[in-house]
Amino acid sequence: MSDFWTAEQAQDDDPFDPVRFSSGAQKRTTLIFLLDTSGSMNGPEGAKPPRPIDELNDAMKEWAAHLNSSQDLRYRAELAVISFGAGGVRVHKAADGSTFSPAATFIPPDLYAGGVTPMFEAIRTAIDLSERRKGELDDLGIQRFRPLIFMVTDAVPTDDSGYQLLKDDLQGMAAQITALQEKRKLAFFAVGVSTADQEFLATLAPDAHWQIAHSDIAAFLIEASNSAADDDDPITAAKKRIQALGKKA
Repeated sequence: MSDFWTAEQAQDDDPFDPVRFSSGAQKRTTLIFLLDTSGSMNGPEGAKPPRPIDELNDAMKEWAAHLNSSQDLRYRAELAVISFGAGGVRVHKAADGSTFSPAATFIPPDLYAGGVTPMFEAIRTAIDLSERRKGELDDLGIQRFRPLIFMVTDAVPTDDSGYQLLKDDLQGMAAQITALQEKRKLAFFAVGVSTADQEFLATLAPDAHWQIAHSDIAAFLIEASNSAADDDDPITAAKKRIQALGKKA
């Protein structure tokens, strides 16, 4: 493994070095974002722009600009985006076909809204993705923190027909997330916007759930990502940063 170096050693005008990134120049934080693109993100029938999905796409552009210019995150953070709703559960790939992008090269996908809310399938996809990525980084000898999974939703999970899942389904998913966190496999955060059910968020993420406005999505994405700059504890840093944006649901 290459020797660690600090962000302070970089100059603002230094170009991103993919070789330095791939060699593990700094301890890596994997960030996975689950974004709700179900039909409710189109807003009420007849809604005019900006609809919630428009605000999300605009927020992602602002987020990407921050990531691309951040010296603090350049060699620390890698990101994956999973959407759930229109098109089912989609893992959005980078231009080179990779699932994870360095913060410095992240390009946001264009999202559109429609369909039901396959949230639990998306969570399971994120869990599987995080486990595979940990193995890949370990095989490469890259030091890492446990992955952080952030979910943004304005709804509740449904089945393929659009019916809300039963309480037993919710409890089962919550138990799985809790078990993984207790084993220090990952950290899970649930953020609700607009009509998101607060009790549901609290069940999934008892210690890491918040409610924010659509207008704060960009700030949330930026602050969640900035937690990767913490040398000691990105998870605690994420909770503090998000708490400053939104009230506990």
